[in-house]
Amino acid sequence: MKHSKILILTGALGYALCLAADFILEFVNGARLTMESFVDYETFFRLTEGVSSGRFAVSGILGLCSMILIALGMVGLYEFAKPFAPVLSEIVLIGGIGSAVLGGGFHLLYTIEPWLFLTLGRSEEAFAVVQQFVSAHGIIFVLNPVFNTLMSVPLFIILVSKKTDLPRWSCVFNLVLLFFILNALHVPGATSIAGILMCAGVFVLSILKGKKS
Repeated sequence: MKHSKILILTGALGYALCLAADFILEFVNGARLTMESFVDYETFFRLTEGVSSGRFAVSGILGLCSMILIALGMVGLYEFAKPFAPVLSEIVLIGGIGSAVLGGGFHLLYTIEPWLFLTLGRSEEAFAVVQQFVSAHGIIFVLNPVFNTLMSVPLFIILVSKKTDLPRWSCVFNLVLLFFILNALHVPGATSIAGILMCAGVFVLSILKGKKS
């Protein structure tokens, strides 16, 4: 098996670990912590009732570790595409590694927020401090999707223009494209699931193509 395929499979495993981290973070007390929950004190207070702060620490650590595997997966996509599209593959690498690094920050911020809130006594003052902390690092939330797009667009172009030996329809295995579909359907962990499908799709098609050739 080629080195690039092993790395792409590693990326799929990384996104699966990221999905587990997402679920540990989001599903508490029989409900889901949504983006809206994180900015509303009453909702945040109610949903975190009786929850251990350690839960969010575990989520943050898993999320950060998953980005190591995802970064390796991005290197795999780069190695896969480079022989067919040298310039575009470099952009895939820049966007992929950038999104993995920023994704680590994204996970830590979203898990530090409830951890601090619980540790500081779940008061309105604690909630205000947490909001200020997250707001001060808000640029991470802006840059993360930018780098995901920087990885996804050239990868889509490479596949849809049939620069590789994969069929054109393989372009559907694309993080941003799949994210928008899953997010529109309100699927939890949309980004992680999209990443799993992207890496797994390219991996499986590459294996099948190798068997036919």
